[in-house]
This record gives sequence, structure tokens and C-alpha cells, in this order.
Amino acid sequence: NYSTSLGTMLLWLSWYGFVCGSTHGISGKLGDVIARIAVNTTLSASVSALTTVVIGLYYEKRLDASNANNGILAGLVGITAGCGTITFCTCRIRGNNSWMYDYNI
Repeated sequence: NYSTSLGTMLLWLSWYGFVCGSTHGISGKLGDVIARIAVNTTLSASVSALTTVVIGLYYEKRLDASNANNGILAGLVGITAGCGTITFCTCRIRGNNSWMYDYNI
């Protein structure tokens, strides 16, 4: 469904304003923190979407855009709490494990 995918992309875009804006500024060392937050948010949502699509292909035997949309949302939710403090590797692991939100495991 195009409207669902468009809504997911708009939510993902606005998520950057939410998590990066929570630093309340960009002066001093906060620029580095904002960059880390943006990269971690992107990595987590992307890895979670890819993992959810692969798991959906395995279980449901079909590709479905709703799996990718749900994976993106699960990745965004899974990374929000610690996105400024974790490393890039940990971020990918957290995004990889976020597909469990979609399949209720």
C-alpha cells in the first residue's frame, strides 16, 4: 500500500527531528552526538527493515511492503532510548533484533 509506505517514510524523517532535536542544540561537542544519533537511527531502521523482510520471506513465502514498514518502525522504536550512547556495531545488533516486535516473539 503506497499510503502506508509514504506514512512510514514521513515518520522516519520526522524521527530525526525527535531524536536529534532532543540534544537541544548543536554547539560544542553536540554536533558529534547528533551525527552519531542520526547514523544509529538510520542503521537500526535499515537493518531492522531488511531483517523483517527476510524473516517474512522465510515464514510467509512472499515479499511484502508491510513487513518492511513494520521493520522500520520496530527499528526506530528499538534504538530511540540509547541512540546517542551506543556504538555502531551495537546499533546494528539492536536493529537486527527489533524484528521480534513485529512477529510478537
